[in-house]
Amino acid sequence: MKYIKTDQGVIVSDPQNANLNLAHNRAFLVDSPPSGAVELDPLQVGSEVGDLIKEISGQLVGMEETTHLLGLGLISGGNVFLWSLPGAGKSTIARLLASGIDGKFYSINLAPSTSLNDLIGPPSISALKKDKWDRALCGIPDSEIAVIDEWDKGSKVVHNLLLQAMEERTVKTSEGNKSIPLLLGIAAANDIPDPSIKNAIWDRLLFRMQVKYPGDYLSLLDATGGRKPVQPRLSPSDIQLVQGWVDYQALRLPREIKEKMGEIYAEMKRKGMEVSPRRFTRWAQAIVAEALINGRTTPEMRDLYTGAYILWVNLEDMEGVHKMVGASSDPEKATLVQAEAMIENVKQELPKLKTETPDVLSIVMNLQTGLNKYRKQLNGIRNGGNGAKKDQLIKEIQELNSDLLDKASEFSA
Repeated sequence: MKYIKTDQGVIVSDPQNANLNLAHNRAFLVDSPPSGAVELDPLQVGSEVGDLIKEISGQLVGMEETTHLLGLGLISGGNVFLWSLPGAGKSTIARLLASGIDGKFYSINLAPSTSLNDLIGPPSISALKKDKWDRALCGIPDSEIAVIDEWDKGSKVVHNLLLQAMEERTVKTSEGNKSIPLLLGIAAANDIPDPSIKNAIWDRLLFRMQVKYPGDYLSLLDATGGRKPVQPRLSPSDIQLVQGWVDYQALRLPREIKEKMGEIYAEMKRKGMEVSPRRFTRWAQAIVAEALINGRTTPEMRDLYTGAYILWVNLEDMEGVHKMVGASSDPEKATLVQAEAMIENVKQELPKLKTETPDVLSIVMNLQTGLNKYRKQLNGIRNGGNGAKKDQLIKEIQELNSDLLDKASEFSA
């Protein structure tokens, strides 16, 4: 057995004599460690998870942000929602993460016909022989990391079961709710399903991110793409204890961090953006997890940027929340997000430009001006953890500028 030391006792996985229930009631604060228990250093676990997500993203192309977000979900215990076109690599990352923590991986594509049997197991034959009803639990109840794809195609009954499993980490049995080992639940779809503050299912999917196809397809031909095995670095029990530590530390954030969180929420409120108390408080866990992955037990202002993936509800508010949170926490990361949005806008507008388009040359010049504005801002970014993304965006801006120059020459002829 292991434990994590805190200033008010130790965190263990045994509920006996608990002073505080943590991490979905699977970690507990007690006065002293059990006899013979070994101390676990949360910084070491955070370092191992950080190295793991770097190893995984090194096999892929343009997936650093996605991999990092799933690492945050793993350490904090927060569910992740990813939306993208098929084949972006979401399941590959999750499978490699499971290998890295020596855990079981489960994946399913939902359909209207998906049943509870498909998700948590069929009726138990041995129980039926005893005139009892129960399930032979398998699937989600037997996995540490689960990917639920085509999320929007599941029935309400299926979603309710999934949310109990992913949010509460339990499933119903004939003897009541049973705790399951799930550490990270990932929902995936091609589009966002019903993004509304009234949608309880949407509210429970903590981290939200759009996964885009990579800009450099030639690099895909040189990447291993998840073929290289990942050796286990950690155990599921280590992650479970660290989730408890993150939950505990989230209750003890530095005063200046809490004040800044309040300022961001107040600004959102002024702009008509609502966020549920559940998501606001879970943001605190994400902040602690971000610090831990970056080798710190004490959060800093830059860790507040995790709110960019948590605080927005409607898609039209996403960019605004990214800017708002970024300006208060990590201006460089906010610049990356804004530059990426500008690049996407140019990519969408470029095919629409025709010789007969009114003021077409002025439109081309305006697009070039916007791109060059962000290229200048990107050049001012210190490398650090944003270096790879910065280089990728600058390369995309250069390519788009070249395309725009070709268009301008074509229209001027």
